[in-house]
Amino acid sequence: MCVACGGTGTTDAGAPSAIEAGLMCPECKRPMVKGDQFCKHCGYRLNRCPKCGAIWITGTLTCAKCGFNPDSPDQNRLE
Repeated sequence: MCVACGGTGTTDAGAPSAIEAGLMCPECKRPMVKGDQFCKHCGYRLNRCPKCGAIWITGTLTCAKCGFNPDSPDQNRLE
């Protein structure tokens, strides 16, 4: 159960919520909701990988999910 909102960690359909799925702000480590572009707690702006759409952590060179590297000539072609 969420101490902030009293939620159970699941959606009405029984699927896990973003909190239960572990979607956390990379900056303040507080829970976020799937689809958020900014953290409502600290204002951190989420960047997304242009290839797969995964959250891209600022300061990293490659996408943690698909390995896309915007500086690599081989990967600059988005499919």
